[in-house]
Amino acid sequence: MRRISKKKWVALFLIFLVHFFSCSRYDFSSQFATISTMPQPGEKITILYNPSGTKLEGEKNISAVIRSYGANDFQQKSIFSRPNNIIDTESYVLINEGSGFSLDFNIPDTAAGLVISFKNEKYIDDGAGLGYWVPLYSLNGEIMPGARAGYAASLAHQGWVSEIDITKLSDTLIKFYEKEFYSYPNKKLDFLVSYLSILKESKGPQSFPEIEKLLVEFDTGKELSESQLFFLSSWNRSIKNIEKSDLYKNNALENFPKGDWAELERSRGFYRLKELNRRLEFFNNFNLEFPNSNRMEPMRGTLIGQYIEESKFQEALAFFKKLEPTSFSSYYVFSSIYKNVDSKSEKLDPLEEILKSMIYTYRLDLNSPTDQKPTFSVTSKWMEKKAIALASALDAYAHIFKNMNKIDSARNKLEEAYRLSEGKEKKINANYGGILFEVGDLETAKKVLEKSVSSGLQNQNIEQVLKDIYVIESGSEDGYNDYIGAIKAPAIDRLILKIKEKIILEPSPDFDLLDTEGRQVSLSDYRGQTVVLDFWATWCGPCIASFPAMVKAIEKHKETKFLFINSRERVENKLDKVLSLMSDNNYPFHVLMDEKDSVFESYKVAFLPTKIILDGDGNIRYKSIGFYGEQELLDEFEVLLPLIKI
Repeated sequence: MRRISKKKWVALFLIFLVHFFSCSRYDFSSQFATISTMPQPGEKITILYNPSGTKLEGEKNISAVIRSYGANDFQQKSIFSRPNNIIDTESYVLINEGSGFSLDFNIPDTAAGLVISFKNEKYIDDGAGLGYWVPLYSLNGEIMPGARAGYAASLAHQGWVSEIDITKLSDTLIKFYEKEFYSYPNKKLDFLVSYLSILKESKGPQSFPEIEKLLVEFDTGKELSESQLFFLSSWNRSIKNIEKSDLYKNNALENFPKGDWAELERSRGFYRLKELNRRLEFFNNFNLEFPNSNRMEPMRGTLIGQYIEESKFQEALAFFKKLEPTSFSSYYVFSSIYKNVDSKSEKLDPLEEILKSMIYTYRLDLNSPTDQKPTFSVTSKWMEKKAIALASALDAYAHIFKNMNKIDSARNKLEEAYRLSEGKEKKINANYGGILFEVGDLETAKKVLEKSVSSGLQNQNIEQVLKDIYVIESGSEDGYNDYIGAIKAPAIDRLILKIKEKIILEPSPDFDLLDTEGRQVSLSDYRGQTVVLDFWATWCGPCIASFPAMVKAIEKHKETKFLFINSRERVENKLDKVLSLMSDNNYPFHVLMDEKDSVFESYKVAFLPTKIILDGDGNIRYKSIGFYGEQELLDEFEVLLPLIKI
C-alpha cells in the first residue's frame, strides 16, 4: 500500500474544506424559491432568495418583509374602515449563505398565502410592485380557496413595502380575482370591496354596468345591516347612481339612528361652528348622544387648540385635565402652539404642564406599547411612529421654552427630539439646527442642517441658517450657490432615479370642461405643450397647503401649462366655493370645474391632491400623489419637466 505523506494529507484536507464551504446547503439557481414547494397553513418553510440581477445584487445585509393574508376579508372595526384580509406584516433579517439568502418562517395557521419583498436601507426588490407570491395549498395539492383573490386584496391595502401604483397594476390584479372566482364563485362576496376597487381602476367607467350588476345581486331584499347599506350607498354613488345611493343612505340613517353613519353626520356640525362656546355646547351634547365615540378625539384636540389660539391657556389646561391621556388628537394642540405662542405670550406655565403630561404619556407608550401593532405595518415602522409622536411633543415643548427664554431647556428638548426622529423630520431638523445656531454651536448646526438637505429634507428656514453660517465662516455670500448645490446633489440624484423609475407612457383621455369664467377648455387646446393637471378640492387640506408652492412652480416654469381641475367637491354651489378661495388668496390658477367628476374618473385618480403630467403629444408621463412640502414639490418639477421634454 502506498503511503500518503503528511503534506499531501494536509493539501487534500484543505481541498475538502474549500469544497465544503464553497457549496451552499441550498440551491440558489432561482431568484426566489421556497422549501417546501407546496406549503400549507401552519407549516415551517424556508425562503430562498438570490438577488443577482436586482437592485440588491452585491448587498450583504438583506431583510424580507413578509405579509401573510387570509382567505377572506375580516370584519372591519367601523363601517367606514376598508375591509382587509391581512393577518400580519413583519420584517425579518435573512441569513447570508454566500451564494444567496435564506430564512425559516412559520406560516400562520389561518393564512391562505404570503407575499414577500426584499430590502435593505438603500434598495427594495418588490417584484415590480407585486412582491413574490407564495400561495398555500390544501391537502389534495390544490391552491387554497382565497389564495389568489387574497393575494390581490393584500396588495391593494395600504402599508406595503413600497409605493404601489394600483392603476398600473390593476389589470394584472384583476386576473387573480377572475381566476379565483372562476374556480370558487362564492369567493366573490368574500372580497367584494377590494375587487370592485380594482375593477374600477382597471376598466374605468366601462366597469360601471358590471359593478351595478354585482350591487343588485348583493342586495338580496332581506333586512340589511348598516355596514351593508353603507357599502351599497357608497358604491352606487361611485358609479353615478346618486338617487339609489341616497335611498340606501336615508335607509341607514332611519333604521340606525345611533349607528356609525348617524354619528358621522352629526359630528360634522361641530366643524361648521366657529365660536368656542358653541363648539363646547355641541361637544357636550354629542358626548351624551354618542358616548365613547372615536369622533370625539379630534373634537377634544380642536377644543384644546382653540383655547390656545385664543390665549386662554388656563382654560386649556382645565379642559385637558378632564381628559384621558390618549383621548384627543395632538395635531391640533401642537399646531395651535406653533401658531399662537411667541415671545410676547405671557403665563405659559399651563401649556408647559400640558406638554409635560403628553410627553410622559408618549414616553410610556414608546417604552411599553399598550395598543396592538397594525397588521399592515412592520414593527419598526409602528415604533417609529410612536417615537415621532414623542419627538413632536418635545419639539412643541422646546417652542414653549424658547419663548419663555429658557434656551438651554429648549436645546435639550430638541436634541432628544432630533435623536428620536433620527433626522427624518424636516421641522424638527430646522428647529434643532436653528437653536444650535442661536447658541453659537455653528459646527453642530451645520452638520445637522447639511445632513437634512442632503437627505432631501429642506425648507427656507434650513437654507437661511446654512447661508448665515456660510457667510460667518467665509466672510461673504460668494460661492454659496455652489456650496448649497453640492449639498443638495445626493438628494437630487436620488430624486432623478426615483422619477425615472416612475415615468410612464400612456395615452391621456381628452376632455372638455368649463373654467371658472364659463369658457370651454379642451385638453387638445394645449397639444404640443407640457401640461400639469392638478386634481384638487376645497376641502382637501394637503391640496390647499400645496398652492403657495404651485404659485412658485407656475412662475418658474412659464412654458408649462398648469390646469387646476376641481373635483370631488362636496358643497352644493361648487363654483362659488372655488371662486371665493381663489379670490381670498389671490391665486393665479386656471381652474376647470369637473362638476360630475368625469375627468377625475377617466384619469383613474384615487387620492387628492394628484398631479398628472402630460407631454406635448398628450401622453401621460408621470403621476405625483400627495404633498410633502414646498421644496420637495419644486425640486420634483425641476427634475421632472426637463425629462418629460426629452
